[in-house]
Amino acid sequence: MSQTDNCIRHPERASVARCQKHGGGLCQECLDNDPRCFDPDLFCKFRPQCVISFRDKEERRQARSQGEAL
Repeated sequence: MSQTDNCIRHPERASVARCQKHGGGLCQECLDNDPRCFDPDLFCKFRPQCVISFRDKEERRQARSQGEAL
């Protein structure tokens, strides 16, 4: 990741996780609070190693275990 990569939601912030398929990144706040995969319904060869997808799945699992709906 180069130093010029910025968060897609907060362009003034540096990204800490990057989508290899779409090229967008998320800052630490977005990764912690709202880690959504950019295109979860389409095939992605990078998904098994994707930090964003992993955090998205963890959030959904945690919500299901607490009885919440996302």
